[in-house]
Amino acid sequence: VGDVVVVICERMPSSSKRPATACETCSEAIARYRCPGCGAMSCCLACVNKHKLDRSCNGKRDVSAYRAIHDFDDAALLRDYHFLESAQRSIESAARCSGEAHGLSMARRTLANQAWQRGVLLDLLPTGMKRQLQNTSRFDSKRRRIRWRVELLFGQAAVRHVEPHVHEDATLIQILSAIIPPYGNGETSTTVARQQHTTESSTCLIRSAAHSVSDSAAPPATTAFMPTGSEGQLALLRHRLRAYAREGVAALQVFLPVPWRKADQPRFLRIPISVPLSEALQNTNIVEFPQFHVAMATELRNITLLTEADATPSTATSTEFGAPH
Repeated sequence: VGDVVVVICERMPSSSKRPATACETCSEAIARYRCPGCGAMSCCLACVNKHKLDRSCNGKRDVSAYRAIHDFDDAALLRDYHFLESAQRSIESAARCSGEAHGLSMARRTLANQAWQRGVLLDLLPTGMKRQLQNTSRFDSKRRRIRWRVELLFGQAAVRHVEPHVHEDATLIQILSAIIPPYGNGETSTTVARQQHTTESSTCLIRSAAHSVSDSAAPPATTAFMPTGSEGQLALLRHRLRAYAREGVAALQVFLPVPWRKADQPRFLRIPISVPLSEALQNTNIVEFPQFHVAMATELRNITLLTEADATPSTATSTEFGAPH
């Protein structure tokens, strides 16, 4: 047992009892540094540089050098482990520089390009980020139209409503009219809007049937909108949005947050609700999908507006994920 203790003490000496080693270059001062390449002991930077000249040493450890098993110790094992970690980091870094690592599959790349053609700077996040996983937006190549994931935030009611596939020809007033019920027995602006959209949808169906043979892929002039969710879910949603129903859909205002801005800069752009999404989103910058803030007149004090010129996309604001390729 005593012999084993002696061996352990010899292999693991305390730092205070290690014998001092003279510098192998000047042989005057105590050595403080060991060269990773050749193992030479040096005392200062001047001696380190001198030993590199004398021995033609580059100061780097040869990771591929052969080491006999009887010379393989814990320090050698630790150095090899660090080398493997460094190789793994290099592989991951190279993968992050490729489009595939960012989740830019062909479908997502096409979505970004089509949005760019419509005047929308679409920033797509790397794979695995929450907003990227939530995004259900896609480009319908057959109809040549984008279907957006649309989030509607109602601040006063603390409601976040999601529509996963909204046709770009739909308008915000159509979406709001479908989820916000008319208030009272009288004919409110919401009821008028719904009647107008019903008429437009009927006209759309007639036109679509008339042109189905000549141009089946042509998009309709106006797209009818049906909200997602069961009847029970929609009933609960409409109950929570009754304050917005009292305001009337036509009186509501919609705002789009502008990303990548400092906290002391304006952050919202007013969005028209009576035009299609393809037109409403022009000259805007969105991350993955549009997220609209719906506000009543009493909530406008919490909204900081900015002009359209401030939100116009440019190459200076584009990211490596959103620029078309």
